[in-house]
Amino acid sequence: MRMQWRSTGVKYGAIMQTNLQNQLAYLWDAMGRAVFILLIMYIFAQLWTAVYETRQTPDIAGLTLANTIWYFLLAEVVELGKFRHDQAISDEVKDGSIAYTLVRPYNYLAYHFANGLGETAVKMFLVFVLGAPVALHFAGLPTVNVAHLPLVALVMGLGLLVDFCIASMIGLMAFVMEDTFSLRLIYQKLIFILGGLLIPVDFL
Repeated sequence: MRMQWRSTGVKYGAIMQTNLQNQLAYLWDAMGRAVFILLIMYIFAQLWTAVYETRQTPDIAGLTLANTIWYFLLAEVVELGKFRHDQAISDEVKDGSIAYTLVRPYNYLAYHFANGLGETAVKMFLVFVLGAPVALHFAGLPTVNVAHLPLVALVMGLGLLVDFCIASMIGLMAFVMEDTFSLRLIYQKLIFILGGLLIPVDFL
């Protein structure tokens, strides 16, 4: 049993490593896409600075301006770095190529997870590296309790996993729907409004 688990881990690890190498080979392309975070961070940093100045209060719902800006950066790191496989699954279902994929010696969803993990790691790193200078400019260094960092990493990881599962279900809905675009659009808007991208969840 242990050998089987080890073999499975090596197999999916190789899939992730291959995708990671592909991303690093075209790092400038990935960085070009991640540059979008600079504009987003600048706009929202200006917005929240104006909000806090108008309220004339050091904190809102327990969050200071610095907390809010760094909170927003981490939310964008997850959103811009998350898996984007639902359209690929939908396309495979519609064109029938999923029939060939399912007979291969790996779990279909685990393959998409491992394949996307390499890309996600690169994108999240680039988004954070590019967005952090803007956050530093407007908010300064965050007050960090080192003991909380593992919890932050755990929450971000669980968030990515939950999002992966929901996106997978949306992609597989192509079995019963001709087009899943409407489902993806609704989900994206819910994430934007209720997922902390527009307004921190603490403010709701």
